[in-house]
Amino acid sequence: MLNSKRSILTALKKLDQLAPRPFEMIVGGGAAMICAYESPLSTVDIDAVLKPVSINEIKPAVQKIAKDLNLPVDWLNTWYSSFTHNLPQDFRDRLHFIFKGKKIKAYALGAEDLLILKCCAHRTKDIGHARILIRKKANPVFVRNHLEKLMKKKLLQNNKAIEFLNDILDLEGIED
Repeated sequence: MLNSKRSILTALKKLDQLAPRPFEMIVGGGAAMICAYESPLSTVDIDAVLKPVSINEIKPAVQKIAKDLNLPVDWLNTWYSSFTHNLPQDFRDRLHFIFKGKKIKAYALGAEDLLILKCCAHRTKDIGHARILIRKKANPVFVRNHLEKLMKKKLLQNNKAIEFLNDILDLEGIED
């Protein structure tokens, strides 16, 4: 279980030691919430986009760390990369630095960008995360404007993402 920033950084340090070559990772999901926003969460994985390596290239190291630290074999995965098309083009401007080793640099998505992805997923399990992001001062106007742009470009099939944001703002007692 990756239940603290310390446990996540321990896994990343081990990966840094075993990585075959340098790479960068952009972390999303619960691990980003824990490392960049001090959220009192736990997660079973680190969702990341990796550049220039592929997950397959570092898979032996990931599996060794899973065994050494008693983590799931997919404790590091790239599943959220299929949703990054929903991010604003300037998302890199809002990244939060979370780790630098000899081979790895890791960043967490910015609060607005995480909130955009949470709204696009609009899963019940994302409600708590979204509320934390709003409390950490994610800009709801920025998020709403971006979701509306996605709607206009037909990248969102319905307005459930905007409804999700509205519900979160209502829960937090915020009028925008």
